Amino acid sequence: MSAENKRMVPGVLLIALGVFFLASQYINFAANVIMPAIAAGVVSVGFIAYYFTGPEENRWALIPAYIAAAIGGVIIAENWLGFDVGILVPLVVAVPFFVVFLLDRENNWWALIPAYVLTSVTVVLIAQMLFNVDFAPLIPLMIALPFYVLFFVDTRDNWWALIPAYALTAGAVMVGVDAYLDLDVAGLAPLLVALPFYVVFLRSRDSWWALIPAGVLTVASVAVLIDEGSDWIIPLLLIAGGLFLLFGGLKGSRAPVEVAVPPAEEQPVTGPAADRPPQV
Repeated sequence: MSAENKRMVPGVLLIALGVFFLASQYINFAANVIMPAIAAGVVSVGFIAYYFTGPEENRWALIPAYIAAAIGGVIIAENWLGFDVGILVPLVVAVPFFVVFLLDRENNWWALIPAYVLTSVTVVLIAQMLFNVDFAPLIPLMIALPFYVLFFVDTRDNWWALIPAYALTAGAVMVGVDAYLDLDVAGLAPLLVALPFYVVFLRSRDSWWALIPAGVLTVASVAVLIDEGSDWIIPLLLIAGGLFLLFGGLKGSRAPVEVAVPPAEEQPVTGPAADRPPQV
C-alpha cells in the first residue's frame, strides 16, 4: 500500500472520532454510557485497519487495537450487565504483552516487565475487594521484585537494579507506615531514596556523580522535615555529624606503617669485585 493510502487510515480515524464527539453534544447516547465504548471501538478498528496496510511491519498496531477493544468491552459489561469488572482492566492490558513475549522469548523479554506490573496491580485490587483491606503498599513492593531477581541473576553487571528495587521498597514501607500506623513520614522519602546513591559513591569513589542526586535529595528531605516542625530532625543531624567526625577522625589518625629497609652491602674499594655494578 502506498504512503498516501497509509495516511488515509489515521485520517479517517480522526475524522470519525471528531464527528462522533461532535454528535454526542446534541444526541444523548444512552446517558453517555455507550459513548466511551463506541469511541474505544472506533480506535480499535482504526488500528486494525492500519495493521492491514503492512502486516509484517505494523504488528505493533495490534496491541493498542486489542487494548482499546478490551476497554470498550469492560465499559459495556460494567454499565449494561452490572458486573464490576473495572479492576480487571490492568490484567486485560497485560495480555498482549504476554503474547509478545511468547512469540519471541529471546528478544521480547522486555514485554514481561509491563505484563508483570499490570498483573501485580490487578492482584492487589482483587485482594482489596475480597478482604476489604488496603493493600496499596504492596504495589511498589511487587514492582520491586523483578529488579531484585535481575540483580541476583548477575550481581556484577546488574548492580544498578538495586537502585530502583530499594527505592520502590522504601516507598512501600513508607506508604505502609502512613496507612497502617498513621504516621506522617513523607519527609523521609527523599532521604531514603538518596541512600543507594551514597552507597554507590562509597563503593567506588570514581562514581562521584552519585553525590549530586544524593545531596539534592538529602537537602530536600531536611527542608521538608524542618518545615513540618519535626522536633527530632535537629538532634539526628547533630548525632550524624558527630559520628561522621568521630569515625573520620579515627580513620585519619592511624599511624603510618614503617617498612624496614635492609642496609645495602658495603662494596669493596679495590680489586676485581669493585668493577662489578653495585647490588641493591
